[in-house]
Amino acid sequence: MSVIKQENTDKSQQKHYPVFVIEDTQGRRVISLDKNIYSLGRSPTNSIILNSKLVSRHHATLLRVTNSESKSYSFQIIDGDLQGNHSTNGLIINSKPCLSKLLQDQDLIYFGSDVRAKYFVSSHNLLDEETLGNLQFDNPLIDPLETFVTNDIPLETFSEEALVRLASFPELLPIPIIEIDIDGKITYLNPVANAELTNIYAVNLEHPVLAGLLVEVKNNNQQFFRREIQIENTIFEQSVHYIAESRLIRSYLIDITERKQAEAHIHQLNAELEKRVQERTQELLNSNTQLEAEITKRKQIELELRNTLAKEKELSELKSRFITMASHEFRTPLTTILGSAESLEHYSKKWSDEKKNIYLKRIQETVKYMTTMLDDVLLMGKIEAGKLEFNPKPLLLEKIFGELVEEMRLSNSKHHLLKFINHSKCGYALLDEKLLRQIIGNLISNAIKYSPSESTVNLTLADEDELIVFQVQDQGIGIPTEDQERLFEPFHRANNISNIPGTGLGLSIVKKSVEAYGGQIIVESEINVGTKITVKLPLKEATEPEKIIPEWQPRK
Repeated sequence: MSVIKQENTDKSQQKHYPVFVIEDTQGRRVISLDKNIYSLGRSPTNSIILNSKLVSRHHATLLRVTNSESKSYSFQIIDGDLQGNHSTNGLIINSKPCLSKLLQDQDLIYFGSDVRAKYFVSSHNLLDEETLGNLQFDNPLIDPLETFVTNDIPLETFSEEALVRLASFPELLPIPIIEIDIDGKITYLNPVANAELTNIYAVNLEHPVLAGLLVEVKNNNQQFFRREIQIENTIFEQSVHYIAESRLIRSYLIDITERKQAEAHIHQLNAELEKRVQERTQELLNSNTQLEAEITKRKQIELELRNTLAKEKELSELKSRFITMASHEFRTPLTTILGSAESLEHYSKKWSDEKKNIYLKRIQETVKYMTTMLDDVLLMGKIEAGKLEFNPKPLLLEKIFGELVEEMRLSNSKHHLLKFINHSKCGYALLDEKLLRQIIGNLISNAIKYSPSESTVNLTLADEDELIVFQVQDQGIGIPTEDQERLFEPFHRANNISNIPGTGLGLSIVKKSVEAYGGQIIVESEINVGTKITVKLPLKEATEPEKIIPEWQPRK
């Protein structure tokens, strides 16, 4: 049996069988190299065990390399393991220190002084004893004292394409790897690509794997990109790398057929789910709309119920206040009337006419006071029931205000100084005389009631931006800050009024009357200094009183 030298010839169909003849401390043995990768060293975990203490635990690595054109293969030997760890002694190949070499027939490798191997390429698969005997080493083992150190020894010169290819170990990957040069010539196919892409050499650049690659690399100057291609019923994701240094284009194919089918199925499921979600969402929206309408209706009912309860509570409190007020405020005048009437009954025959008139006048004033209180209560009832009448007519402002001040002067028993100051330039205006009298009468009455005798009470009238503005200012006891917030509540009275009589309805009536006009009331007060109340009412001037027709109504 002869040993043939490995060559790149046209005899690509002839099978070659690489073998390794190893000689170490245990003798000689022949190993047929039929796997993709081998590890060599003295550790029992290696594929090929080298029996010598001078050899590293993981001394070298053999990698299978396929020739894309001849479809034959050889082996690259690398110093150390695949993690980049070098051996202690290094490799001596054909008397030269090396870190890596693509083995050729008859290459002699020394791993140490007592371990060597020779690489042969046989044309027969089985090696008999005669063939084994013919596989001889030309030289004896090197002096055992010699040690090889390769830390500073450069790599044996070989093509950069081989270095790049070696770095990624394409022979070991279970996916097709195709490499072409910048001119479109196929330079490398790994074993998987050889097996699966059987017609790629025939169609070359028209093959789906290679179609358009050169254009994208040259025109777009892309170093790396991905694309999807389909070969018959199989879909691949093609990762394309342009290696500028060696002007090579390398492609990796990953079968993504199942993934694409799964994506299509997921897309279909998503579409169906989206449709169901939209339908369900619409149902929920419809339900939510109905629910919101129901909630709104219930809230409205609840609000109305709360308002009703609040009004009922307010009415109940008003009744309690009214009863308290009536029992207190009516008792004193009734006692006065009863006492005066009994005195007249028993002593009228003995009294002079002058004394009788005093008691009669007392009865009359008391009855008038009670009538005023009842009128206030009845008016407040109308206001609360929304039955307050509003009948505006032309009134001469200066005249009506002057008359009201004069009436209050005549009824003033404490001799207060009432001053009317008119800054208004308005003549006639549409006003409800009854409501106006209620407002001014109550304000001046309160100013007199809660001010010291002979003090000054001012009523000022003015115009301001289509408003009638009047103020009543006194020098009275003032209103405490804590009472000012509740000042306009019916029957509420400040805590500093002492024994001054009153119903607590005056300012409530004023506030409601002002609101009927759509106006505003402002209170400023300081204890023991006085109170100033400002009222602003909309001004509607009138020039011909006899032809005036009311154009507006009070705010409800």
